[in-house]
Amino acid sequence: MKVLIGCVIGAAETVLLYRSQSTLRTFLRGIALGVVGYLTGAFLAGWGDAHTYFVNGKRMDQAPWSENLWLRNRLAENEFLLSLLLASIAIFIRYKFVGRHSIVQSENS
Repeated sequence: MKVLIGCVIGAAETVLLYRSQSTLRTFLRGIALGVVGYLTGAFLAGWGDAHTYFVNGKRMDQAPWSENLWLRNRLAENEFLLSLLLASIAIFIRYKFVGRHSIVQSENS
């Protein structure tokens, strides 16, 4: 299910960013980056959820063994948002930093 959500995010953002410059290769790379970003966010949220400490049904930010759980609790609580954000950032970084060849540039050279 998470792979499918990553595919949808990757496809949608690739279509929005590349518009008329999108090719099959660009589309597939966007889908792959969306899946990798989404799974990375899900992994981080799972890591945060692995060490939780509950008292009366409430997550505690400080464990009895003096471990600070604040960051882990925030990651576990915001799994979907974190995954969505990391998938979008991965696609945007590729869009921004990988050279996009334009038809106009190839005709002038």
